[in-house]
Amino acid sequence: MMMTRFPHAIHGLLAVATVSVTGSATGCGLISSDIATVRFAMPERTYTFDTASAGWNLPPATLPVVPCTDATVCCAAATLASIDCSTVICDATSGTCALTVTVENPPQAIDLKMEVPALSSFSKQSVIDVTISQIKYDVTRNSMNVDLPVVELFVGGDGVTSSAQAQKFGTVPVTPAGMTVTGGAVALDPGGQQAFVDLAHNFGTPFVFLSRTTVVIPGGTPLPMGAVDITIKGQMSAKPGL
Repeated sequence: MMMTRFPHAIHGLLAVATVSVTGSATGCGLISSDIATVRFAMPERTYTFDTASAGWNLPPATLPVVPCTDATVCCAAATLASIDCSTVICDATSGTCALTVTVENPPQAIDLKMEVPALSSFSKQSVIDVTISQIKYDVTRNSMNVDLPVVELFVGGDGVTSSAQAQKFGTVPVTPAGMTVTGGAVALDPGGQQAFVDLAHNFGTPFVFLSRTTVVIPGGTPLPMGAVDITIKGQMSAKPGL
């Protein structure tokens, strides 16, 4: 009798084992598709545009109002006003000569492995696939007496020191004089988004963000004075890469 029932007992145990393994495999599938995706906030970075800083190199006085159709007459006007000719253009918008000032902030490094605790489950040697959900900006301080033009944002690899070596990532729209902003939308550049994703893929290696703006000051208008702080932030998600 024992010999007769024994195969049935083995069959029962195998059936239980099969159910357990199948259920476990299904559970693992659910875990890998759900928990493996990590949502996190991009480390915030603040960029300051301050006319008192050396990078602005503003002259002691603005240009006089000089109508123009090309830059030749503007160079002559700048020379008379003891202003560097290379900083003067014929501004098509106003139809007058204008000063131009390009201001670029130093690169700011981002180290996702060190700065985002939510990604601690990945090793430094891991690769991850990053998806950008949204990039926002806040203007937290604005004492500027003129509008701050569009601010361009750039992303580059570790060691990049200027926007000329980096990829344009997005733009912050014109900020009116004295206005603060909360939760404004950064207009993302498709190529820049891909550059960011490529840099973040090897997330154990830091990369950098940079910002730049060009201020145009038509003749007879006030020179810029004051400072603007712009904080860039965003929401992203990551999962193990291949």
